[in-house]
Amino acid sequence: LTKAASDKRWTVTAFDPCLMPGTGLARDAGAAVRFVFTKVLPHLIWLLRLLMSPNVHSPQESGMALARLAVGEDVEGVSGKYFEGMKQIKSSVESYVEEKQEDLWKWTLKFVAMDEEEVRKFEEL
Repeated sequence: LTKAASDKRWTVTAFDPCLMPGTGLARDAGAAVRFVFTKVLPHLIWLLRLLMSPNVHSPQESGMALARLAVGEDVEGVSGKYFEGMKQIKSSVESYVEEKQEDLWKWTLKFVAMDEEEVRKFEEL
């Protein structure tokens, strides 16, 4: 982190882009499943929402929702929240368990920080 970056207030937002037929999600599946996922289901999103969950979106819809979280004036300054598409919702019950939060933070320090100096800077956040 540069000096300027370390002086910034950080905003942390979790985002679920939802199920998105038409993406590379099924790229390792068999040919028939790939065909259905990339060619058929993108045209049936309305039906998937009705039968499975309202949390099914096109890549464009999920992209717009993510862009809004990055630069939207209506969410400016919002931090520590969880969004499913465009809606702010409560995250899972497990996400409120402080031991799990601490474990995730330790994992982050171990695998993201490049050196001890960066670990120290992260710990100051």
